[in-house]
Amino acid sequence: MKVVAAMIDDTTKHSDTYSRLYCRQRFATCVASPEAELDLACAALWLAAEDCPELDAQVYLGRLESLAERVRVAWGNRPGSLAALDALRTVLVEEENFRGNSNSYYDPQNSFLNKVLDSRLGIPISLSIVWIEVGRRAGIPIEGVNLPGHFVVRLLDCHEPILVDPFCGGMVLTTSECEDRLRHAQGEGWRLEPEDLVAAGPKQILVRVLNNLRLIYMATEAYGRALSVMDRLALIAGDTPKLRRDRGLLFARLQLYGKAWADLSAYLGSEEATDEDEASDEAVSLLREHLELVRYLAAAPN
Repeated sequence: MKVVAAMIDDTTKHSDTYSRLYCRQRFATCVASPEAELDLACAALWLAAEDCPELDAQVYLGRLESLAERVRVAWGNRPGSLAALDALRTVLVEEENFRGNSNSYYDPQNSFLNKVLDSRLGIPISLSIVWIEVGRRAGIPIEGVNLPGHFVVRLLDCHEPILVDPFCGGMVLTTSECEDRLRHAQGEGWRLEPEDLVAAGPKQILVRVLNNLRLIYMATEAYGRALSVMDRLALIAGDTPKLRRDRGLLFARLQLYGKAWADLSAYLGSEEATDEDEASDEAVSLLREHLELVRYLAAAPN
């Protein structure tokens, strides 16, 4: 019986590994598309599928289509972005009760589109993805805005675009209100800059989702999951020096010292390591000390 149990366990592990590799490949295929052609909902679902092996992407894409159809009906033939906003609020907030998960804000499931569609709970960026994708399917021009610390959406209008906060029930925000929020979150010295209001494309949105997950997994010492997140970040942004630095430090936490040495030495040999905007002399010095320790551990007998 022990042999049978071991065989079943081994088969399960192989199946789980295959599933993760398949999900990673599907995500890679999505993000390899040009920005204008990238299907945000599809990519977000394949991002989630690596952590949610039971996920059926087509089921959740169908839910988005169904929500969009209801928004189209609620919108009717009324002109203007305010009428479109009213239709989105009617379906997503009043009828479906999509809302911010203030009680469990740092639960990683808040970042998975399928879980958000199931629970109607999320964080600003995941709820914004719902609004963007339902709006797009309903024919409503809507885009994401990558405000520091709080993601929002913008309904496009020929007269004046409307900033909307899906986390707070579709509340309309003025530019001054956005600045007040920024100061509250980042400190009194912060000011809203024009680049803070630039539209975020699908790849930027996915990077922000992954960075949120990375911070959560690092805080909970789920280093294996954090490494998986960083591998997916590299698929979007490339193997940048900064990513190699962060991944090298993560490899060291996982006691994968050979890989840690490779990434940290590559980072310290890059121009970015001496860029004043990227790292201070003290930080570079500490990294070099860390590299020496990692190199020693990598060479030590196991």
